[in-house]
Parts: sequence; C-alpha cells; structure tokens
Amino acid sequence: MRLGGCLSSPMADLANLAAFSLFLK
Repeated sequence: MRLGGCLSSPMADLANLAAFSLFLK
C-alpha cells in the first residue's frame, strides 16, 4: 500500500503512516 515504490525510505514511510493516522483520526 505504498504510493512511492521507488522512494523506499524510512522517512517517507513514516510520513505516509503519520498522514494516514491523521486522516483516520
């Protein structure tokens, strides 16, 4: 469920997770 496949960095993953969490909240 990753939008940026080529950008597989921990920072980008963390940002995506945070955005998703805020969206769910």
